[in-house]
Amino acid sequence: MSVLSRSLLILSGALWLGLPLMAADSPPAQPEILPVDQIKPGMHGLTYTVMKGNEIVPLQTEVVGVAKNALGPGLDLIIGRLVDERTRLTGAVHGMSGSPLYVDGKLVGALSLRIATFEKDGQCGFTPIADMMKVENLVRPVPQAQQQPVPLPLMNFTSILPRNVTSGEPGFSALAVPLSVSGIRPDIFSRLLDHFGLGNSLFVTVPGGGEMDPANAGASKQAMEIKPGSPLAAVLMSGDINVAATGTCTWRSGNRILAFGHPMFGFGDSALPMAGAEVVTTVPSYETPYKMTNTGAIVGTIYQDRVSAIAGVLGDPPPLATYLIERTHDGEKLPDLKGWFAPHPVLTPMLIGAALNSALSNSLQMARTLSVHMTGELEFAGHPALKLDGIFSGEDDTLPDLLTNTLTPLQKLFSQTDEHLTAKNLQVSFDTQERMQNWTIESIHTDEREVEPNGQVHVTVDLREEYGARTSQSFALTLPENIKSGTVAIRVGGSAELNDDRLTREIQNARTVDEMINLFNQRRMQDRVYVQAVSAAEGEVVRDREMPALPGSVRDVMEGSNSSETTVPLPEQVWLELSAQLPGVVHGKQEVSLAVK
Repeated sequence: MSVLSRSLLILSGALWLGLPLMAADSPPAQPEILPVDQIKPGMHGLTYTVMKGNEIVPLQTEVVGVAKNALGPGLDLIIGRLVDERTRLTGAVHGMSGSPLYVDGKLVGALSLRIATFEKDGQCGFTPIADMMKVENLVRPVPQAQQQPVPLPLMNFTSILPRNVTSGEPGFSALAVPLSVSGIRPDIFSRLLDHFGLGNSLFVTVPGGGEMDPANAGASKQAMEIKPGSPLAAVLMSGDINVAATGTCTWRSGNRILAFGHPMFGFGDSALPMAGAEVVTTVPSYETPYKMTNTGAIVGTIYQDRVSAIAGVLGDPPPLATYLIERTHDGEKLPDLKGWFAPHPVLTPMLIGAALNSALSNSLQMARTLSVHMTGELEFAGHPALKLDGIFSGEDDTLPDLLTNTLTPLQKLFSQTDEHLTAKNLQVSFDTQERMQNWTIESIHTDEREVEPNGQVHVTVDLREEYGARTSQSFALTLPENIKSGTVAIRVGGSAELNDDRLTREIQNARTVDEMINLFNQRRMQDRVYVQAVSAAEGEVVRDREMPALPGSVRDVMEGSNSSETTVPLPEQVWLELSAQLPGVVHGKQEVSLAVK
């Protein structure tokens, strides 16, 4: 659109609305700030944002008043009304968060809140620029290599977030940040947000697109083009799977940026990649109007995520982790999925969940029943890699079983408070087949009914596949010398049916992160049949130490003591365990008793 055409549009709009004529030029580079105490009802100004492409347009805005302490002690909210023809149907749009408001050429604040979900009068809230400047003035974190790990409990931050816009309750609600995703269905990513406790964050998950390469050669040019009113994105993933939270730049001084007018996650100190964006279209809707965007190249780092704003610096991006997912379906090699993700201590498990979900949903278009074999690992900085091996067999709507089994160790590792873990590289291979591979334990046989300590017993396990195939597995168990006379049970089962209390206790009592990772790498696998020798015990577990044969008097003393160490009853002792691998998931549990002479 030419300058003349744009001027005529603003002129006609202003005349139609009966408003004073205002300049339609881009906002000034270094504007004066209009303090809150000088803002009066009836003032008119311009809110700058992008409705389509990269063209910043001014939206006629009327000041309604100032709600004192609306967001908390000392946190005022400027109430305005969008009176522009372009927002007549939508009002404030999700993705406009951070759009700067100017009155008489002075910067007032950033569009940040809606008054109600179905608001039809264009009323909205603006965060005062003075509150945003407090975030910009925070000390920037030292380089990552010099940082000392400190616990980052998410709940400390979510409690201060404004109410989610979709809650439906009356009152102020932050404009949602469109979380643009491609390479994975938006509804799947929304479920991941819920699963990882982020469902009440300020996001609306929408389709979008993004750069394949975060080190795009045009990044420096895109950085130069970012100005107040430009779309701005926090990039969580890029490559074949893209996830980016998009809002609007409010203020720029040199290479310093303020945006959004409210938090994203509310993490405080952050290190998330920052990128420019292109608005594909503004989707009109009374309930959830939003901007659909394509994320550009990474141009810097978001280093603060606070109540009043996010703050960033243009320049070098933060360190990124890589992902590579190889796929084979019914013997046919499928295209690899590869790219980068932000190695954030809270977000990493969710982003890996997104990568695994995308890999499976993109390769399983034709089958209701399937089997999935997964092998791989997640590498960390300064720690052993975590194995991500797993197997699933069943109907496609129960695939989350595989992902839950895989993601549970990740969640526990990233929720420990000894130190932050930094992911470096995710590498996984999926081999999928359009048939189920389930094995059920039918029977077990032993060659002896009595056995002596240090004696050997041969165990045969018969298994049947779901559609008729049968197999047998043989094991030779040598009982320990110190086993007591009486009865020993030979127990056979799949990983899901066998008690794993010992490993759970050891993980809970792990003294280092390395020890925790190594224990997770020893967890039972679903494609193995396990054979155990088990006997009854009358003992206790103190921390991770098993004491299976305590006299009753000793147990009574331990249970009645004031020791801070927690004791857990130990009803049985597993003397030994062997296993064998099968081409599918093993189900079932059986046991037979032997007499110990």
